[in-house]
Amino acid sequence: MEQSIKELATLPPETEEEASWKVHDATDYLDWTQSEEIPPDLTPPTTTISLHLADSQLDALKQAAHIHKMPYQSLIRMWIQEKLKEQ
Repeated sequence: MEQSIKELATLPPETEEEASWKVHDATDYLDWTQSEEIPPDLTPPTTTISLHLADSQLDALKQAAHIHKMPYQSLIRMWIQEKLKEQ
C-alpha cells in the first residue's frame, strides 16, 4: 500500500502553528521512501593533550584562526593534518 504524501502548506503564524501540529501528524508530510539510514558516528576517537606554547605563538595562532574564521584549536588540528599528509 502506497502512502500518499501531503503537500506542506505555508506555515501559519507561530501562535497558530502549535495548535496546527496538535491536530496534524508530522509523519504525514514525510516521504519515507526517500529516507536514508543514518550512518554510525564516523568521528574518530580523540585524545586530549597538553601543549606548551609561548604566549606570542598562541597569540599568532589566535590571529590566524580569526582570519580563517575558525577556532584556533581547529586550525591547529587542520595544520597538523596537512603536515601529516605531506609525510
